[in-house]
Amino acid sequence: MIWTDEAIETLKLMWPLEKNTAAVIAAALGTTRNAVIGKAHRLKLAKRPHKTFAQLGPKDCRYNLHIDTWNPTKGADEWCGQPVKEGKPYCEAHCRVAYRKASEPHTRGEG
Repeated sequence: MIWTDEAIETLKLMWPLEKNTAAVIAAALGTTRNAVIGKAHRLKLAKRPHKTFAQLGPKDCRYNLHIDTWNPTKGADEWCGQPVKEGKPYCEAHCRVAYRKASEPHTRGEG
């Protein structure tokens, strides 16, 4: 697989979600589970499990991983925890989701 910037960003956004196994991510990207695991390792993506809000440090991304599927009874207290972008409460990838120009439309679930 050729890892385009878009595929890498999709991997970075999908990786932290517990429901997104390597096989699920591979299917979304049209590649193999091993390719996803290898790329995640090379990108040094955070190991799972996810952090709870109480575990977040001052420089950890505060993006809720279940923002689009909020369910207070299951998994609502799972947060990204990646290093934040300077001056923002979110990591680079989640800043792109959370902050959009007024001229850019937002579609639910878009990463």
